[in-house]
Formats: sequence, C-alpha cells, structure tokens
Amino acid sequence: MCGISGIYELRGGCPSIKTIEEMTDAMIHRGPDGRGVWVKGPVALGHRRLSIIDIKGGEQPMLAMGGAYALTFNGEIYNYLEIREELEKTGVVFRTNSDTEVLLQALIKWGSNALPKLNGMFAFAFWDSARNIMLLARDHLGIKPLYYHVDPDRLLFASDLTAIVCHPAFERKVDMKALSHFMTWRVVPYPYSIYEGIRQVSPGGFIEVDGDGRVTQERYWDIPLDAPVGTKTDQEYREELEGLIQDALRLQVRSDVPVGAFLSGGVDSSTVAYYMMSAQQGKGNTFTIGFGDAESDFDERRWAKDVSRHIGSRHFEHMAKAYEIEPLLDAVTWYYGQPNGTGLPNYFVSAMARQHVKVALAGIGPDECFAGYRRFLAATKPFIFPYGGDSENIFLRSLVSFTPQDKKSLFTDDVYESVKEEDSIDFIRRQNSYLNGVNELNKLCCLDLRHYMLNDLLFNLDKMSMAHSLEVRVPLLDYRIVEFAMTVPEHLKIRNWEQKVLMKQVMYPRLPKHVFLRKKHGFSLPKEAWMLRVEAFIRDVLCKNVIERRGLMRWSSVSQLMDEVFNCNTRVSWRAANNLWNVFAFELWAQKFIDVSHVPTTPPNVASIEFG
Repeated sequence: MCGISGIYELRGGCPSIKTIEEMTDAMIHRGPDGRGVWVKGPVALGHRRLSIIDIKGGEQPMLAMGGAYALTFNGEIYNYLEIREELEKTGVVFRTNSDTEVLLQALIKWGSNALPKLNGMFAFAFWDSARNIMLLARDHLGIKPLYYHVDPDRLLFASDLTAIVCHPAFERKVDMKALSHFMTWRVVPYPYSIYEGIRQVSPGGFIEVDGDGRVTQERYWDIPLDAPVGTKTDQEYREELEGLIQDALRLQVRSDVPVGAFLSGGVDSSTVAYYMMSAQQGKGNTFTIGFGDAESDFDERRWAKDVSRHIGSRHFEHMAKAYEIEPLLDAVTWYYGQPNGTGLPNYFVSAMARQHVKVALAGIGPDECFAGYRRFLAATKPFIFPYGGDSENIFLRSLVSFTPQDKKSLFTDDVYESVKEEDSIDFIRRQNSYLNGVNELNKLCCLDLRHYMLNDLLFNLDKMSMAHSLEVRVPLLDYRIVEFAMTVPEHLKIRNWEQKVLMKQVMYPRLPKHVFLRKKHGFSLPKEAWMLRVEAFIRDVLCKNVIERRGLMRWSSVSQLMDEVFNCNTRVSWRAANNLWNVFAFELWAQKFIDVSHVPTTPPNVASIEFG
C-alpha cells in the first residue's frame, strides 16, 4: 500500500521537482518507508512506499528501457506470481521479486489489455513516452482511490486530494453539486470530489491522457448483469463459494510482513478470520473495537472474543471512549481530505492493529453481494418500509440524510438554485440506469456495490487505515466472488426473513452458532450519544459569523439543527444527528482547506491512543 502522485505538463514545460516532492510528501502517512520521485520531460511521478512485498526490490517509480516506460503504483496485485510466470514464458526477464515489476512488464507487453488479467486492489499511473500517453487505472471495485484534474495546461493526479490541491496552480473551489450530494448521502459520491475540477477514475476503468490533453475513458470490467441465474444445485453453489473464498484468502495473505484481521464477531469478519488462520497454519492476530457499557448495542467485543477463542487467534481489543473523539476530529478531517460523515471506528481499529501488523484483512463485501442489509428486503417485502415507490426508490431512501426539502431549507437561495436540478436520488438512479431489466435483488446488490460500498465503506477504510500506515485488504470483494454472486438465485440470498443465506450455509459448520443468531449490527459509532459530549466543539465550529460569512447555508437552519440535537428532551433522532454531523463535517473541512492561504500538507498533531 502506498501513495502516488503525478504531473503531466501538456504545453511542453518541465514539472517542478519541488512541487512533485511536496505533492508526494503530503501523503507520507500512506508510505512512511520511502519516497521516490522521477522527472523527465513533461512528466513527474511521485511515490510514497509502505513496503509489503519484496521489501528491498520494490522501490518506485519503477522504470524500464531507460525511462521510456515508468510506473507509480499503489496497492497489491495478488496474482502477480501467476502473471509473472505467464510473462516469463514469453521471454521477459525480471530483476526483482516485486508485484510492481510484474505490473510494469505486463503493461509494456499488453498495454491496457493487461488490466483484465489483474486480481488485486490497485491504482496506478503508467507513462508511455513513445505514445506520449499517461494511463491512470483503478481496481475492479474501487478499493483504492485515484483522483485527477485536467486543464489546458496540465494533468494532476494523486491517491489523496490534498496532494493535488497543494499544487500552486490549482484553485480551490467547492463543487456545489458535490456539496449537495454530500448532505444527502453523508459522503461525496463517485465521480465527484468536493473540489471543482477534480474527479475520480472509475472503478474497473482507466483513462488515457495524451499530449494534447485529450482524455479517453474506458472500462475494462463491470459487474456482469447477463450471467445466467440459478443454473446449479444449492450444493454446487455452496461448494463454489467456499472454493472462491479459500482461493481469495490464499492470494491475499501473500506478504513479506505479518497479516492480521479485523473481527466483529459477525458472519463476514469471522469468515475472513477463520480462513486467514487456515491459510497461515493457525497463526494470526485479530482486532476488535468496542464502545463500552453505556453503548452496549455498539459493543461487539464479547462476540469477537468468542470467535477468536474458536479459531485460535491472538486477540486484541480496545474500548473506544467519547473523550477520545474531540482531539481526533481535526486530524481525521485532514486525512479524509474532504467532508465525511462516518468512519471513526475504522480509525480506532486501524490504530490498534498497526501496533502489531502492517497488513490487516476486513470483511467488507458479502452484505452487498449477498443481500445482508435490511434495505434489501425492499426487493421481497416492500410493505415493511414507510415510504412507497419501487424497490430502488425504497432502497435509496433508506440511505438518505438530508431530503430535497431539507436542502431547500438549509442552503441559501443562490446555492439551492445551482443544485436543485440534480436531485441526489435521481443522480444515483441515472448513474445506474443500465440496471433496468435486471432482476430486483441483483439490481439492489449492484446499487450497493456501486454506491454505498464504494463511496462510504471503501473510502473510509482506505483513509482511516492509511492514516496509520496500515494496509487493509478485503478478500471477500475479490471480483470473482462479485461475479459469482450475480449468478446466485434469490432463495440463496433471502429466504423468508433470513438474509445472506448462502454465506451462512457455507460457514455454519465452521463458526460458533451465535454468529448466525445474533442481530446484525453495522460497524458504526454511537453518534447520537457521543455528539452530546462534543457539543462545545461543534458549536464553536458552527458559529453564526462563520456560517453567514461563508454564505452557503442559512444560519437559522443550522441553529435549528443544533437545537434538535442539543436541546432535545427525548432521544436524539438518527436523522437529526446525521444532518447536524454533515453540516459540522463540511464546515470543519472548509475551515481547514478553503479558508487558508496554503493547504496544510501535514496532519495536526494528535496524542496517541492508549491501547491496553
């Protein structure tokens, strides 16, 4: 896991070495083990390294043929040994044992046709001097981020937004549509970033930028929608899924450093931990975060500890406390690089895991692929939801924070006029209009993979783990498992009121029975309760003078939101807490990144969390 950055001057100039160094060093947390920069002609590439495979031989940017080709690469190619063997049969000779060199030689040999051969989590830039083309590519499901900005003068790209916006020629402006979508979803959705002019490379896609600044976008992979469903017996589906999980874990424990796993005691994280221990001959660490007796519904330590005993892992746990949050908020905002309404639990568990391992595994994926969330019942039992419409509308409404009417009250007239034509739910619908005609349950699975998982879960996991220089892999998001999930019939995803049926059937003989009986709970913070304990800080950030001077939101609406949360005589509602947190998260980010003459390229100092 690493951080990458780059500049491609489109008018023939030479990039500044000082600038590419500053862009690269803005991501030192992503790669504390080394920095590499390379400048030649119109191109500058930067790389911060977190060394995982071939610790001595994987330095980057990596060059071939005297700099005719150059690569800066973030992530892992899990099947690099198999691709290396294929390349060696064609006469390619390798000088290192790294997956970086395998990727470089694959791109030289096959160009963008190499991308479908890759199994991994990655984002990279490949410079081909003969064609004067910069290729930017991202893994199948968007596990690794990659942002870019193109104007008539240059292409800028990086793993983190801060590395782009610290370029002296970049003008920092809020993208109002992105702000509107953030208020709805608590995250900034693909392809947006919070900044005007910065976009994300598509998951499963790549862009090519030539010397005239022309941008070509293509996909090398997408979730298969035409695969036949229900052509096998239930037993055949169970055997195939088990084989895919085992092979994904076999590939993803490849590392020259220790590997551990996040463990909540739920089906998915327990599955990952179980097969990790099997792949590592019964050795491995597991890590759990709890939130104490006062928030016992959020505390999963007892479940995780039982699973750990069952599989024989060396187990670590931490009880996060409300007083730990306030000192972290400035730093977490910096690591995100844009406003975000979720994610602190990942910060805590990553901080603890990094004290013991350099690589951790997480259980993201099966809820999205195999219909594990309650909202998937919109496909089979829409009558249980309070809002009407088709299953897609019900599904999306369940994720909404600010409604269109809420935003009309929140935003000033000028801002609302600029964003009202792009309704946030319609925006996601249009993005996924290609799903029309797909069976209802698979349609919702695709929506979750392309929206909630991409924009929320994976974004948070990357930013909060990288804050601690921890590589986190997600084996149950192996693209082969996603492809397989699209062929699974509905009764093996939802049967009556039981969800994620097939996953449970595969794991039932292998895990403690309580794993399958406990109520599902997301990996989240007791936000409603904990917000009350940082009231003074939130009120200080959302002061009247600042809100009115910025001119984006009405003070009366912001004040009313604070009253609903802080002056409430009953239990604070989920929606009120989320809406206020969204406003707070945006304003805190704006004060750190918009209201300053120079972008801060190092995070605020934070006292270390004490882990028992």
